Amino acid sequence: MRRLMVGLGIVSVVLMLGQEVVSVEPKAKKEVEIVPQTGHTDSVNSVAFSPDGRYIVSGGFDNTVRLWEKDTGKLIRIFKGHTSSVDSVTFSPDGKYVVSGSNDETIKLWNVQTGELIRTLKGHYDKIRSVIFSSDGEYIASGSWREIIVWEVKSGVCIRIIRDEGSFPVFSPDVKCIFSVFNNRIVKRWDVESGAPIGSITVLSDSVRSITLSSNGRYGASINDDNTIDVWQTKTGKWQKLKGHTTSVESVTFSQDAKYIVSVSSNGKTIKVWETETGEVIQTLKEQSTSVKSAAFGPDGNILLWGVVMVQSNCGR
Repeated sequence: MRRLMVGLGIVSVVLMLGQEVVSVEPKAKKEVEIVPQTGHTDSVNSVAFSPDGRYIVSGGFDNTVRLWEKDTGKLIRIFKGHTSSVDSVTFSPDGKYVVSGSNDETIKLWNVQTGELIRTLKGHYDKIRSVIFSSDGEYIASGSWREIIVWEVKSGVCIRIIRDEGSFPVFSPDVKCIFSVFNNRIVKRWDVESGAPIGSITVLSDSVRSITLSSNGRYGASINDDNTIDVWQTKTGKWQKLKGHTTSVESVTFSQDAKYIVSVSSNGKTIKVWETETGEVIQTLKEQSTSVKSAAFGPDGNILLWGVVMVQSNCGR
């Protein structure tokens, strides 16, 4: 294990399992521990915190889903069953289940405590790009190329199919609607019960690749092909553009209180923390060696970046 002292201004950092945890806090200089990751045998595609912040779930190119203890980095459990790369993983709101979406065109629901495969959901005819639970834990939405399917968790029954340009669905907090990207530059809102379109938000970027929603449902954010991020208010459609990345943006996520956004650029060369309300960059992290794939906020405000090996010591705006 190597130890590295890093002064990060307003950001404190702890690295473990080849991953970086960043907390938006007052000025601090914190010791960083880098522990080689000995779990996945290929790159990691998706990571999520458990609702209580104690665990991390990851999905990778090695076709596995893995459960980790956040504080110690200990590998708790391996979920095996997918026959191709796992591109999306997340916990249920109560933390009892994990859902995973794979290039094998299936969605799998797992019991976190026992590791048991509860059921496999089949219905897509292309790789699964995104899976997400509704806030009440009763539904799962999965997205593949031009198709979104809504599933009932308890029965595994498909209750709604939305065929559209979108493939990255997100539920509204009240579970009444789903947001998705439509026709590249339109964020469309769908009624979950009927599957009918009920509204849209047009952004000025030529091509929107994916979207995410804050946990309170107040804000949405879209990743664009021009290296920018659009942040929009879901009720009014008012939006602002975040500029600063010089390469393609690969990942965007909100903090639990929606006050901050973290974004990761292509190959993990730049990670930026933004203030949601103002669009101001409050911190920039620059990585020197291996790629950062994406980022996720934990319930304690920590940011998990995965794929990091070394971080520049003179981090600043």
